[in-house]
Amino acid sequence: MKLYLIIIFLFLSKIVNANTFDQALNDYNNENYDAAFKQFLTLAENGDEEAIFRVGVMYMDGEGVEQNCTEAIRWYKKLAEKDHLDSMFNIGIIYNAGTCIEGDNLEALKWYNKAADLGDDEALYYAAQIYSDMKEYKKSFEYFLESSLLNNSYSMYNVGYQYYYGHGVRRDYFKSYIWIKLAILSGNDDEFTNENLKIVKERLNWKRLQIANEKVEECFNNDLSTCA
Repeated sequence: MKLYLIIIFLFLSKIVNANTFDQALNDYNNENYDAAFKQFLTLAENGDEEAIFRVGVMYMDGEGVEQNCTEAIRWYKKLAEKDHLDSMFNIGIIYNAGTCIEGDNLEALKWYNKAADLGDDEALYYAAQIYSDMKEYKKSFEYFLESSLLNNSYSMYNVGYQYYYGHGVRRDYFKSYIWIKLAILSGNDDEFTNENLKIVKERLNWKRLQIANEKVEECFNNDLSTCA
């Protein structure tokens, strides 16, 4: 009988928590941040993982509560210990940006790498940007390429950029054209990227350009790794 009552209690608790979370999410989406934060915090203090993440986000962005990135990191770490990818990534963003806490690129890299180990293409991209800023071009190329193979179009452009300038890799206009063209086909289709493609295009004769376009089609439709 006692076991039966415990099961009922747990079941009802889950229903109540789900309803409270939905209400908090509704308040958040309607920009009623004060009410949303209070509800998320109550749920988070009772171990609700989705609410814990939301509390971290709201501390990070200063929504419904005064911005406090130290508190945001504290909440995110509760989930990061359980391999919560977005929490790891957001800790990296906080240290990388250095706007609400002292910036620390090495600490940012640590958390980006944790997220990258779980297959996060954005974490690889941001880590690559840090390595590039540090002029560790071989490392940045490695990360941009790995991110590209996970279909990150911004990383594809940067692979092309590094091939063009010979940063961390042997200069190769042919491969530079291929990766910038792949970036455009994959969604990074802005004026800046297209202008740079034209610049690279001028480095190729008509025959090499024809082969490059054939290679782009092959990689885009089949396997990006064949263009690595």
